[in-house]
Amino acid sequence: MTLVFLHKQLKNIFQQQLNFIFSFKSLKCYPLVCLLLLIPVLIDAQTREQNILNNTRSNNSSPVFQRIEQSQSANKKVTADFYPLKTGDFWEYIEGDTVTIMGNKRSMRYSLAKEVMGDSVIGDYTYKKIIYEVCANSIQRADSCELQRIDSIGNVYYFFNGRDQLRYDFSRGIGERFPSPYSDRYWEVADRYTVVGFGDTLQAIDFCLYNNTGWYERIETVTEKFGLTYYKGSPYSYNERPAGNFFGGILNGITYGNLLVKKQKVDWNEFYPLHIGDFWKYEAHDGPIPSISTKLVLGDTLMPDNNKYKVIAKQSIGGPYPSKGISYERIDSLGNVDAWDIKSQLATRVMRLSNIVGDTVFVGASSFGWKIADKLDSTIYFVQYPYDFAYKDYTKGLGMIGYSNEGSGLSLVGAVINGIVYWDTTAVGIKQDEGLMPENFTLHQNYPNPFNPETTINYTLPESGIVQVKIFDVLGHELKTLVNEFSGSGRHSVKWDGSSYSSGVYFCSITFNGKMLNNKMLLMK
Repeated sequence: MTLVFLHKQLKNIFQQQLNFIFSFKSLKCYPLVCLLLLIPVLIDAQTREQNILNNTRSNNSSPVFQRIEQSQSANKKVTADFYPLKTGDFWEYIEGDTVTIMGNKRSMRYSLAKEVMGDSVIGDYTYKKIIYEVCANSIQRADSCELQRIDSIGNVYYFFNGRDQLRYDFSRGIGERFPSPYSDRYWEVADRYTVVGFGDTLQAIDFCLYNNTGWYERIETVTEKFGLTYYKGSPYSYNERPAGNFFGGILNGITYGNLLVKKQKVDWNEFYPLHIGDFWKYEAHDGPIPSISTKLVLGDTLMPDNNKYKVIAKQSIGGPYPSKGISYERIDSLGNVDAWDIKSQLATRVMRLSNIVGDTVFVGASSFGWKIADKLDSTIYFVQYPYDFAYKDYTKGLGMIGYSNEGSGLSLVGAVINGIVYWDTTAVGIKQDEGLMPENFTLHQNYPNPFNPETTINYTLPESGIVQVKIFDVLGHELKTLVNEFSGSGRHSVKWDGSSYSSGVYFCSITFNGKMLNNKMLLMK
């Protein structure tokens, strides 16, 4: 921030207040009015000065560029590749703004894609066609297009309001102005400094757009080799303050950053690992009683949709709700995570890691989903949509590291990923639990027995396959089919209601992969 910039803002504020004070000259209370009004002038000037500093310096919080030098009084020569503008060049910005959703104003972050599509000849000049696309399913904003070109000395022009107009003049020094195409507004170089980003030391220039009252309405930071890397404000209104930060891009064929909108080349298994033997240990928080929750990838199984799913053993140890169970999950090359439901015999989409900031994937037929709230090079942050009650974080190399939902949640304390041990995995062993992955096909005795009128039948399967559970009377007549479906390995149970049958002996028969088991049951009314 320069003294010229601050002086201009404060002088304008002070002059407006003095003009108001002098309008009271004919009043006897003029001295008192002066005293009362000058105090808030000084307070307001100090507050606005701090706001100006905060607004303009907010680009220093960029996640990829770090300022290392103070303002430069001398201009450095602009190189030929200062402002990239080749066909295929691509930028992703993380943009924040206040939007109206279902009648309510909400602060949102989302991805903005910018791409150079090709050439367009207008009059004497050849421009590059640039497409801007807001990538979020909850933001209703149309795509936009801009035509830009670079002259022989490196300055940038664009076709605006039917004619060729100057956009960036890199030859200007700090405090120097040049015209803008917006009525009663002009650009000024607010600062020139040095940043470090992606292992390189680069020049950066801040351009501020001022209105005819001397108040700035927009700031744009142009960084060497990367072009526009930060922006805030609107050319037409001080109250509209969308802000965007460069997240990554593909410039001159070189990729900078990860998880680029529509240009992603990511191994999504790094964010959602499912190698056989992978193990996670979480500390669970659900009420006053702590517990441990674990996941272990046991093996593969082929489901009726002809996709291979991972068999995952889950258990909760201690706490108010100890449990064991089996789930079936898979992740494809696009980052889609599906879970197979044994009862419905259908796959449900539970996550889409390739989404971008602001986009939502809805879970099955439910009315809620998971929206990407933010992302870094190595971590993706999800929030439940539309209620924002629950959160999930996925980190590259580890998978889910945290989950919270209105006071309850999980925090990763240890893991074994592709044979590499991370932190604490000692409290709970990572050996296969025989009760979760049975080696034998078993039909357990029903309970209660004798029963009236309902009983539960438990059985275990060593692998996935078609299973049938039927009820017969003592003469061998089939009375009821309880189960006839493709089922995964693990423990299963089904209930039989004998209220429509008379007291006596009945048989439960289970058939699986050519094997049959039977149990005798006694119904007593």
